[in-house]
Amino acid sequence: MERSTPAAMERSTPTAMKTPVDRSASSEVDKHANLSSTTPLKRQDDAALEASEKASDSPRPIRGVKWFLVVLSLLASFLLYALDTTIVATIQPAIVNAFGRVDLVPWLGVSFALASAASTLPWSKAFGTFSAKKLFIGGTALFMGASALCGAAPSIDAFIVGRALAGIGGTGMYMGLLTILSVNTSDTERPRYLSLTGFWWGIGTVLGPVVGGAFAESPATWRWAFYLNLCVGAVVAPVYFVVLPDYHPLPGVPLRARLLMLDYLGALLSSATFLCIMMAMNFGGILWSWGDGRSIALFVLSAVLCAVFCLQQIYTIGTSLDNRIFPMHFFKNRTLVVLFLAMMFAAFGCFISIYYLPLYFQFTRGATALQTSVHMLPFILFLSASVLINGQYMGKTGYYYPWYIFGSALHLIGGALLYTVDETTADAKVYGYTILLGVGVGCYCQAGFPVAQMKVAAKDMASSVGFMTVSQMLGIAVGTGMSGAIYVNTASQGLERLFPDATRQEISSALAGVGSNLITSAGPGVAAAAEIA
Repeated sequence: MERSTPAAMERSTPTAMKTPVDRSASSEVDKHANLSSTTPLKRQDDAALEASEKASDSPRPIRGVKWFLVVLSLLASFLLYALDTTIVATIQPAIVNAFGRVDLVPWLGVSFALASAASTLPWSKAFGTFSAKKLFIGGTALFMGASALCGAAPSIDAFIVGRALAGIGGTGMYMGLLTILSVNTSDTERPRYLSLTGFWWGIGTVLGPVVGGAFAESPATWRWAFYLNLCVGAVVAPVYFVVLPDYHPLPGVPLRARLLMLDYLGALLSSATFLCIMMAMNFGGILWSWGDGRSIALFVLSAVLCAVFCLQQIYTIGTSLDNRIFPMHFFKNRTLVVLFLAMMFAAFGCFISIYYLPLYFQFTRGATALQTSVHMLPFILFLSASVLINGQYMGKTGYYYPWYIFGSALHLIGGALLYTVDETTADAKVYGYTILLGVGVGCYCQAGFPVAQMKVAAKDMASSVGFMTVSQMLGIAVGTGMSGAIYVNTASQGLERLFPDATRQEISSALAGVGSNLITSAGPGVAAAAEIA
C-alpha cells in the first residue's frame, strides 16, 4: 500500500513552505472521503498545513517543560473527572446512612451522567465560539465548586445538585482538554496526545470505587472523596492561569456578536432530548416499572424532542447554517457517519464492561471494592495499553482503517465469549475474555477524535470534537441503559422468586447495594438461586 509522503506533498505544493496557514480559515468538508485501507490520516482540506507543520513540528506556542506541565495539568484534571464518574459506586451506603432517603439513591450516580450528556453540545459550541482557556478554567472552577458542595452537603438533595453541577463542569473540562490538545498539536502527533485521555479515563474509572471506598471506611469519611478534587485543583491552577496557551476560534469578533451567534434553541432542545432519554433508560424498572406512564411518557417525549431538534437543525430555525449547535452537514460524509457509529459502539463495549464486570465479581465471588478493582485490572490495563499503542502508531503510519477492522473483530469475539460466562467460570477464562474485549475496544475507542478532525474543514475542528463526544455520550446512555434494564429486570425476577414477601423497595435497595440486608441475611445459596449472575 502506497501513501502520500510529505516530500510528495511538498512537490505538489512548492509554495506551501513559504506561506503560513491560518488554522481558523474555512474550507469545504471533503464530502467524498471514505474509510479505505489506502487512505492516510491526513487533513482533507488543507495540503499546505502539513508542509507548514513539518517545518515547525507543531503549531503550539510553547515547548519543553512548559508544554509538559500543561499536558500533565490537563490530564490531572481529567483524571479527577474520570474518578468522579464511578467514585459514588462504593460510597452510596455511607451517604444513605448519613442522609437516609433510599428512594433517591438512583439519582446519586445518574445526576452526574445526566448533566454531562445534556451539556455536551452547548460546551462544544462554546469552545468553537469563545476563548478555550477561559472556558476551560470556567469549567474547572465549576467542577471544583461542585466538588466542595458534595463534600459539605448538608442533605442528599444538596449532594445530588452538586453531582449535577460536577457533571456540567467536568464535561467542560473534557471538551476543553480535547480542544486545547487538538489545536496545539500537529496532525501527526495529535493521535498520540488524544490517546492519553483514553488511558487516564480507564485508570480513573477503575480507581474511582477504590478511592471512594477507602475514604468511606476511613476516619476521613466519604466527604474527602470530593475534597480531594480541591487539593489537586489548587496544585494545577497556577499552570492554567500562567502557562496554558489560549485559542481564539473567532479572533476579532466582538463579544456581543459572538453571543448572538449561539444557538440557544438548539442548546435547549438537545439538552432536553438527552435528559429525557437518559431518565427513561436509567429509571425505568428501578424507580418505576417499564409499563408505568412515566416511562412511556419519557420515551415518547424523547422521540418527539429528538425529531424537533433534527428539524430545527436542518432548517436552521432560530439560528443560521454556520451557527447551529450540531454539525448536521457531517452526516453527508460517509466516513464521519461510520466514525460516529463506531465511537458509539466502542462506548457500549467499554462502559457496559466497566459498570457490570464489577457486579459479576461482587455477586459471584463476594469481592470487596478493592478485590473487584484487582479483578478489573486485566481489562483496564490491556484497554489502556491498546489506546496508547493506537495513538502512537496510527499517527505515524497515517492509516486508521485497519485499527477499526481489527479492534471491532476482537470486540465482537470478546463480547461473545463473555456472554458464555456464569458463576462457575474460572477467573482465568474471564480475564482472557476481558483482555480480548479491552484490546479490541482500545484500538478505536479514542481514534475517532483525530480521524474526524482530518475529515473536516479547519474551522470545524471544535465541532468535530463535539460531534464525536455526542456519539460517546449516546453510547454510554443507550448502552448502560439497555444493560441496566436487562440487569434490573432479570435480577428482580430472581429475587422476587426467592423472597416473595419482600417489598419492591427492599429488592431495589438490594440491587443497588444499599439500605437492605435482604441477601446478606439469607443463606449461602441465595445468589445462585436468584440467578443474579
